[in-house]
Amino acid sequence: MIVRSGAFSGALALGVAVAVLSASASASASATANVAQPTASITSPGLSREQIARDALATIMREDQRFGAFIARNEDAVAIARQRDGEFGETTSGVLDRRTIAIKANIDLATLPASAGVRHTNRSPSRPVVDAFVVRQILEAGGIIVGATNMDSWARGTRSVSEFGSTGNAFDPNRSPLGSSGGSAVAVATGMVDIALGTDTCGSIRYPASANGIFGLRPTKGAVSRHGVVPLSPTQDVVGPLARNVDDLQLLFDVISQPDALDPLTLGARQAPARERSRRIGVFGGFGRVDRGAGSPVGILRANGYVVVDIGSTGLVGASVIDDEFERARSLWRRGEVPWTLPKNAAYASRLTSQARLRTRILELLDKQNLDAIAYPTTIASPGRRGAKQITGNCWLSANSGLPALAVPGPLANGFPQIGIDLLGRAFDEDTLFRVASDAS
Repeated sequence: MIVRSGAFSGALALGVAVAVLSASASASASATANVAQPTASITSPGLSREQIARDALATIMREDQRFGAFIARNEDAVAIARQRDGEFGETTSGVLDRRTIAIKANIDLATLPASAGVRHTNRSPSRPVVDAFVVRQILEAGGIIVGATNMDSWARGTRSVSEFGSTGNAFDPNRSPLGSSGGSAVAVATGMVDIALGTDTCGSIRYPASANGIFGLRPTKGAVSRHGVVPLSPTQDVVGPLARNVDDLQLLFDVISQPDALDPLTLGARQAPARERSRRIGVFGGFGRVDRGAGSPVGILRANGYVVVDIGSTGLVGASVIDDEFERARSLWRRGEVPWTLPKNAAYASRLTSQARLRTRILELLDKQNLDAIAYPTTIASPGRRGAKQITGNCWLSANSGLPALAVPGPLANGFPQIGIDLLGRAFDEDTLFRVASDAS
C-alpha cells in the first residue's frame, strides 16, 4: 500500500508495500537539529532484524517530519528482516547484516519503483520493475533497505526539492541540505539510517555530504553499475555511498562495486596502478581558498605528517555533457530501453574529447607531483535557505574526468558544518582515498 500526502492520509493500492512520507513537512522551530546516533542496527546487537527494521521505520515516521528526507518508506523491510531472522538467527547474513540503508529515489527497488522525484515518470508499463543491481548487492549482503529518499526532480538540481516537497538540512531544517542526494545525506546525518546510496552526476553526492557533515564518495566511472537507475547523463552518472564515517563508506562501496553484465562499463579493467603511498596532497587553487587551519581536513593531514603541495589554479578544463544527454537518455529509459549508447554530433563529441583530456591532465598532475590525491573545496558557499536556489560549484573535476572523488566534511563552527574538501584520485584507486580521508578526520 502507498499512502500519500500530509501525515499519511489517503491510500492508493498500487501493489507495493510502502508508505509515502510528506517531504514538505514543516521545519523545526529550533534552528539547529539534534543530530542523532543510530537507534538500532550495529549499535544494538541484541535486537532482532525485524525489530531493527520496525524501529527504523518508526524513527523515520517520527523524526522525518522536521526534515523531509524520505519520499517513501519500505514496509516490506519488516517481512524481509523477519525471514532473515528465521534463516540466520544469531549468525550473520552478510557484511551489511543489521545495517539500515536508504536509497535515493532514482534507484529501483522492486517493491518501490524509482520515482526520480516526480509523481508520474511515464515509464513503460510493459517493462517490469526489478531491483537495481546495487540494490541486489545490498540485499544479498544482509542490508535492510528502509526507504527512498528525496531528491531534486530527475536529479537536476542542488536543492533537494522534488514534486513531493523539500528537504531540510540535518543541522538546521530551515537551511538547504544541498542536492540532489540531499535526502540520503540527511537520513544518514540524523541517524535515521546507518548508511545510504546517492547518485552523483556533478556533485550530487558530495555537495550534500559536505553540507550535512558526513562523508560521500563519487566512485570511478565504471566502478558501480548504473543498471536500474533513472538516468540524468549516462556518461557522468555514478552511484555512490554516504556515511558518517570512512569505514562505513568503504564497506558500502565494497558491496556495490561489482561487475554487472547489464552495465558494460563495469566489465572493463578495474585495477588501480600499483604505487606506494606518498603521503603528499596537492591543493588546487582554482575553486577558492582551501582551509588549512587546525581542525580542517587539510590541517589534520598536515598534522599527521602529510606534505601539502600547491599545484596552481589553472590548466584543468573539461566540458559537461549533461545537457547533451538528458532528454535522449530519459526518453530511452521511459521506453524501457538501456540508455548507455547515445548518438553523437560534432559539438557533443568535442565535449567528450575535452573530458578525456581533462582525465589525462589530472593523472599527469598526480604522477608528476607524486600525489595521493588532489584537494579542493567541495562547495563555493555554505547552504542557504531551504528550498531556495543554492550556490554550489566545484563538482566537475571528478564528474567530467570520470575519476573518483571523496567528500570529507569540514569542522563544526557555531553548530554547523563548515565547507569541507573533495579528495580527487586515480581511477579505481578508491582505497587510497579512503585511507587519506581517514587520516584527515
